Amino acid sequence: RYVRIELKSPMSTTTTVRINELQVLNASGTNLAKGKTVVATPGTTNPKALVDGRTFSNNYWQATVPQPGFSSANAIFAYVDLKSAYGVKQIKLYQGSNYYPTEYYLYVSPDAQNWTQIVGNVAGAGGVVTFNF
Repeated sequence: RYVRIELKSPMSTTTTVRINELQVLNASGTNLAKGKTVVATPGTTNPKALVDGRTFSNNYWQATVPQPGFSSANAIFAYVDLKSAYGVKQIKLYQGSNYYPTEYYLYVSPDAQNWTQIVGNVAGAGGVVTFNF
């Protein structure tokens, strides 16, 4: 029901990261996250941009991420409430060529309390990053 992205370290020496869109796709390619409710770490900017359907635009979720080596207790995150449990076939992250995270994790949860990691310690890159399940 819930899908969460967690950012663990920033690109290079910058602490600002931007993600344009988080898509959660079922087997027929429907974006289950579009227009849904987003909850994000306080202090991040424009979390609704993650699910607005605009993959590359000047509308993005922006966060300031601590330097590597910090505790996971203060990780930067955002999660989407899909409103129901679904079979997820693919997750896509749309990012620009600058300000993307160098490390991130993806989680799922039935209740927004107990999270199961489905993607971990992935090196970030600009552009579209796709995870198939």
